[in-house]
Amino acid sequence: MGFNEGFMSVATQNAQVAQSVEQRTENPRVGGSIPPLGTTIRTPLMYEIHIEDSFAAGHFLRRYQGKCENLHGHNYKVNVSFQADSLDKADLAIDFTVAKKWLKQILDVLDHKCLNDLPMFTEDNPSAEKIAKYIYTEYQKLLPASVKMTKVKIWETDRNAVSYWE
Repeated sequence: MGFNEGFMSVATQNAQVAQSVEQRTENPRVGGSIPPLGTTIRTPLMYEIHIEDSFAAGHFLRRYQGKCENLHGHNYKVNVSFQADSLDKADLAIDFTVAKKWLKQILDVLDHKCLNDLPMFTEDNPSAEKIAKYIYTEYQKLLPASVKMTKVKIWETDRNAVSYWE
């Protein structure tokens, strides 16, 4: 047997690799084909939008031992984040004026109240975590389908914040 007889030609090897790649491109887990190596994959544009506002409220923590079990207050800062992959006819993902109005509506329910007296906190503690979840849930109800709520972040103090997302 000669030197080249025990080896496949480069052309044969390339043909086998191409056939192997074709057989592996169908991927049922992702519902489609995997593009060949070197293919540029284009993803849709994504916009991230943030709005902020604040409110002041008092609360106390039930089932907690420490100074926060006593009635006390905070000046909360709230940041709401959204994503959108398209813009409307005015080239906006969401109108800031409308987005801020909706946040103000939600925060007005909490502003200058004892949070423990509100229906959403009669059993749950009005902790920063639960307040963030409440704002997220209420805001989600107002958003158009083209905009996705990504996160609500609230600060109880300048140094302590909580984020909630789904």
